[in-house]
Amino acid sequence: MPCCPPPIEKSLFDKSHTSHRPKLILINPFNVNNPHTLPLVYWLELIARISQNSAYKVVIATYPAVAESFARALDSLPNNVRERIAVFHNDANLLNLVALLEKMDCLISPSTGTIHIANVLKIPAIGLYADYDRGRWGHENIRYVCVPDRAQNLTQVQCQGIIANTISLVDSICQVESK
Repeated sequence: MPCCPPPIEKSLFDKSHTSHRPKLILINPFNVNNPHTLPLVYWLELIARISQNSAYKVVIATYPAVAESFARALDSLPNNVRERIAVFHNDANLLNLVALLEKMDCLISPSTGTIHIANVLKIPAIGLYADYDRGRWGHENIRYVCVPDRAQNLTQVQCQGIIANTISLVDSICQVESK
């Protein structure tokens, strides 16, 4: 049976005391048209590594087509990692995603749609794209991590490099030292 993450506390999104709360990092590891992305196991590693830094709170946005399989994948993470992650099960309503993004300090995503929304909201974002897509999707608040090949062709070294580059950008955006 898949894990059931704890409900998202409303206080998590209170920005009135921003210096005392963790930075909210929305990770949207899903996309429909971009084959240049991390394999799921490496998305889970990225999620785990970011969530281990107490300066961050990781929120993952899912949608109906992936929610159940992703919940099963999250079960592979240790309990101490899972309890530091909040999962937002969207019902495919775009306005819910917009409302969630408004509360975030940073977005990580291979999805151009989510990246476009973050750009309009002026939320700093990290796009994991093929190098040839950078020119097509240039935005002022977006940083890019190049994914050099399709997920199934990436080597472990390439995936580890993508993860390291992404974490470095998150730290830079949020002005937090890596732990």
